[in-house]
Amino acid sequence: MIFNKIEAVFVSKYLEENTSKIYNFSKRIVISNFLLDIFEKERINLKTKKELNFIWSVKRDYALNEVVDVWCKEIFPRNRKVSFHIFGVNKRNKIFKKYNIFFHGNVPKKTLIKFYKKSTAMICLGYDETFCLNAIESMSQGLPIISLGVTAVGELLMNNHNGFKIDEIGDLPNVVNKIINLNNTKKIKISKNSIKFSKKFHFSKIKKKWSFLIN
Repeated sequence: MIFNKIEAVFVSKYLEENTSKIYNFSKRIVISNFLLDIFEKERINLKTKKELNFIWSVKRDYALNEVVDVWCKEIFPRNRKVSFHIFGVNKRNKIFKKYNIFFHGNVPKKTLIKFYKKSTAMICLGYDETFCLNAIESMSQGLPIISLGVTAVGELLMNNHNGFKIDEIGDLPNVVNKIINLNNTKKIKISKNSIKFSKKFHFSKIKKKWSFLIN
């Protein structure tokens, strides 16, 4: 490693800072992941009325049981019009449907985008993320994220700007209720902020960093 003067590229500051300095790279460079064209090119109509859908599209299900439990006991009883749509996780007992919880499993990106467009927010806790592309993908379609703001997600979340920070899962009911009751002007503003933030991760911008590094 020393003789070859290896340069290491990390997808987030979090990953770079948490990679042991024992690995004596000649340089440590941070270049973010980027959005696929399908997310960049979608047109968003922010005036379209959103459904009270909340999305989970992280394939790992760490802490999902706790979120589902809070949803069933506190969120759904407060507002029976809300729905929780879970993608990327194996389908589970149909009993959850009575709480408006729907497991979709793995779906094509186009299907995911359709749900993003008509939904209200994405739940992305961020326990073990080295970047969390899912969060950027949802922002590109106008969805703010609800997150603990830990690991690499902390670099993506600006509280009350492009998302909402919670200190623990037990805070979810109050945050969901807050989002539901935002006036339309505020909802549109947060959606615009989310879309604007996601543009930092368009391939046209990220590829310039790779081109500069390689050349």
